[in-house]
Amino acid sequence: MRVDDRNIVLEVSMIGNYWDLGDLLIKCAEISDAGAFFEHFKTSGEDFERKYEKLDFPPSIRGTEEWIGRYQAVGSGDKNIFMIIDNTGGFVGYIEVWEADRRMGTFRYGIRIADGKMGKGYATRALRRVLGFYFNELRYQKSDIYIYAFNKESISFHKKIGFSEEGRLRRQYYSMGRYHDALCFGMTVEEFNEKHGNKQI
Repeated sequence: MRVDDRNIVLEVSMIGNYWDLGDLLIKCAEISDAGAFFEHFKTSGEDFERKYEKLDFPPSIRGTEEWIGRYQAVGSGDKNIFMIIDNTGGFVGYIEVWEADRRMGTFRYGIRIADGKMGKGYATRALRRVLGFYFNELRYQKSDIYIYAFNKESISFHKKIGFSEEGRLRRQYYSMGRYHDALCFGMTVEEFNEKHGNKQI
């Protein structure tokens, strides 16, 4: 592993089906990971859940297995992929890519770090790795993400990474008895490489 003067990992290695970032691993989610996801969902508070998805019924281990299985049924490849983020201490979170369009060169993604694991740089490192791979290996040219307007932490994070706010979708999300706007953020390959370097970081 090599780190430049911005503390950005420039070289990573592959171990089997893992991306190895030193103390952080990224791999495709398997049914066997359902237990870790189940514990994550079971311990997430209401406010935390609202920021990422929606407040839902309590999960079951079988339902979690089926949820992962639906992603696997789509098949491997770059169009829809669901990856777990792990470190030496266990489950950290997950990152997923969907609506990847080869013709347009665009993809949407989402990332979620477990409650209590945020603020340690995991999201930044995992996202740099995935974006760098899609931009500089698979030749995609633009990434988009929608963020609920009340999720101030995610908005701040994406601005720091280099995403730009591109628009607002009004009344897209219902929670806590009212509708909320969603903000559209995007980043181009040129913007990514200018800020982070033309690397799979």
